[in-house]
Amino acid sequence: MQTFKLNFFYIAILFISLLKISTAYFIPFSILPNSPHDDFLFFNLGTYFSEFKWLGPYNNFTLIKGPVFPIFIGSSIMFQIPLRIFEALLIVSSSFYFMLFLKKINMRNYVLLIFFAVLIFFPFQYTSIEFRILRQIIYPWIILIIFTSLINIVFIVLRDNVSKINKKLILHICILSLSIFTFNFTREEGIWLFPFLFFFILLIFYLFYKAYKTKLFIKILFIFTLILLLLTSLLKAFNYIAYETTTINEFKNSDYVYGYSSLFLFGEDDDTFYAPTKSSWEKMFLISPAAAELSKYIYSDAYKGWTATGCNGLRNGHHRTLKTLDCDDRMVSAFFLWAIRDAIWEAGYRTPSDVFKFMRRLGDELHNACNLNYIGCKKVYQVMTPQYTFDVKRYDNLLENLKLAFNLSRESNRSNDAISHPPELKIYEIAKKINANAFRPRQENLDIPENFKFTDYIHDEKKPGFVDYVFYEGKKIILSGWVFDGQPYEKIIAVINGIKYCEVTPNGQRKDITNKFNVGFQCSFKYDVIPGKKIDLDVYAVKGKNLFLLNKIKVVDSKLLNIFDEKCYVEENIDVKDSISKNLFSSGYEHYIKYGYKENRICTPLVDEIHYIKLDDSIYTPADENLGLIVNKIFIFIYSHLDKLSPYIIIFGLIFLFYKKLYLELLISGGLLSIFILRLVLMAIMETLYFAPLASVYLLTATFFYYLSFLTILFMVISNIHKK
Repeated sequence: MQTFKLNFFYIAILFISLLKISTAYFIPFSILPNSPHDDFLFFNLGTYFSEFKWLGPYNNFTLIKGPVFPIFIGSSIMFQIPLRIFEALLIVSSSFYFMLFLKKINMRNYVLLIFFAVLIFFPFQYTSIEFRILRQIIYPWIILIIFTSLINIVFIVLRDNVSKINKKLILHICILSLSIFTFNFTREEGIWLFPFLFFFILLIFYLFYKAYKTKLFIKILFIFTLILLLLTSLLKAFNYIAYETTTINEFKNSDYVYGYSSLFLFGEDDDTFYAPTKSSWEKMFLISPAAAELSKYIYSDAYKGWTATGCNGLRNGHHRTLKTLDCDDRMVSAFFLWAIRDAIWEAGYRTPSDVFKFMRRLGDELHNACNLNYIGCKKVYQVMTPQYTFDVKRYDNLLENLKLAFNLSRESNRSNDAISHPPELKIYEIAKKINANAFRPRQENLDIPENFKFTDYIHDEKKPGFVDYVFYEGKKIILSGWVFDGQPYEKIIAVINGIKYCEVTPNGQRKDITNKFNVGFQCSFKYDVIPGKKIDLDVYAVKGKNLFLLNKIKVVDSKLLNIFDEKCYVEENIDVKDSISKNLFSSGYEHYIKYGYKENRICTPLVDEIHYIKLDDSIYTPADENLGLIVNKIFIFIYSHLDKLSPYIIIFGLIFLFYKKLYLELLISGGLLSIFILRLVLMAIMETLYFAPLASVYLLTATFFYYLSFLTILFMVISNIHKK
């Protein structure tokens, strides 16, 4: 009879897992093409990995983020496993690993089955990130594996009274090493988990010491460290083969950090959250030849674009009242690191070695000027975070933000819908590669073009936004952009040669610009673009009787010229120039014909006579009939109702476990809650320093571990109440 129960348990686990995997396949994705540091970056690097090209040709994006998630995506593409199924396999595996441990501490089978089902269908893993292709989707589950492997090691040694390394211990040590390795190279700010790891391992050492198993602890630590070093060395070896550097993340390279932090030597003491001022830059240009090499970019429209994006992010991406903040001409520290990385690339440093040598030279020149008293300097810390990170005066409202973070982590985005953003060709390419459906773009059309009466409006010289994408498919122009000036605008209109073709409301989400107001717009309209003929397109924002012309970014301006410019294409696209020098292509035009036409590159036409792209409408999901979204909606409902009782259940559950002297269960519950609290503290600090907002996408890990803690305590109590 016992054998039947065990078999039934695993059969039920398998059935629930298959249900999760099969419904996950139907979960669609959305994407922000206006995020070269996020969605597109992960997909592009992953595509190169799937083609056995490691992370692809080196550029200013290649080594700015951890390689694990691109490898995850690339593995999905390589083995032709749909990405949503690949994600589901990780979710099911990590949850099953956790359930197997809970089974060891005699939790009842029916309780574990219910727990397993509720856990693997955790709905906010999709809604919190708006169904985007982001590394947050795998991050919490990797941490769960770390936690489970740690408590497994403790259980085997202390409960099973093991005194020597055996196969079971080796297995869990390997899992721990691999999971910490993947965690460390998934996101850059992984240091937040190390207080938990430090104190938890210290506690393990104490328990081993009390059980006279100190030598065993040392052996376990040695094996763990050895495996971790081997994995890290392997990753460094791949980078060295591909890019002749052992650096895995450029922002953690000592020379890079040294040069970057040196740029703050001349900052004003009362600077609240800004990067170097214009006057500081002018000083640096005079005393440092290396800094002077960045001047062209610092005075460029691209740098101004980063400045505007950062200012808008401060005004409405954070939860403090900053809508009237005067930051239009000031770069924000949180965005400065991305702008500087672009500036170095534009200055001509195209290999990691050259980049790091440049940053070392930059730092030396600026520090030497300080040492020789050429200019007044202040103390700086060698960090990539804002320099005021170590000023305790900046943390006056940390507790307020911590409380806010707690509330927001439980009020995670619960919208079971999303939209994709143009260009549709890129959405189509991604959908086919990862074998998934996409949410439809939101596109509003003006059915009948009409004359636009400019005389009805007062022209304002202020340019409050940008048109940052334009695309042509068939007989239809698609454009998108954003507009923000403290208050929403009434409408956006697109005009060609005095004819209004498009009129939309700027009500789309643009998470790369802001987290609070709807400021993005998209529209599409029928227009017969003739190859080689310029399109005189202007886009305006309307507020009352005031008319504001929007800027067009360089790529958009180039596309509207509607011609292929060989010289410009080669000079502006450095990777193309490098490929031609290596005889991979005979000309820029050859590259364009094979690849460039679908990559939205500068100096290319909106349409040419060779490429006519008809997109397959089947890539879009019918949201109201989608099985994956229906199941996700059901679990949003379940979690939303469980949430109302969660704080009380956590408190009374912990009291119950303490009263029953279930100390191992308390250790598990306390460990999970400590991970939740540490993530909250990190996000509250980031909000306090204006380095990252308290948005659901960043709070997902905290949200996950809050509900995991709550569910673990709840089912432990239920299981112990119903024990025979």
